[in-house]
Amino acid sequence: MPYIIITGAAGFIASRFAQKLNSQGIDNLILVDDFSDNAKIHNWTGLKYFERINRDDLSDFLNGDPEVLAFVHLGARTDTLELDYEVHRKLNVEYSKMIWNFCT
Repeated sequence: MPYIIITGAAGFIASRFAQKLNSQGIDNLILVDDFSDNAKIHNWTGLKYFERINRDDLSDFLNGDPEVLAFVHLGARTDTLELDYEVHRKLNVEYSKMIWNFCT
């Protein structure tokens, strides 16, 4: 079964996107994010999905050459108070490049 991968799935927008897919009977979802923030648990609890993957494990998952129908990349570090550029470089630039490389 081909999967729909959704990054940022613990966040509001990506979880609502997954919820919309669920409402259309689509549950072949791979949810990707940092799911350790208990304040966001309500965003993804109740969603129907195939697997939940920590964002740090996505590269290993993709190296297994999964069959992917679609890749919806909504994950990013959006905290404007984060002053450490290395965090932004890793999570926004390098992570996005890794996803781009897989998709192309």
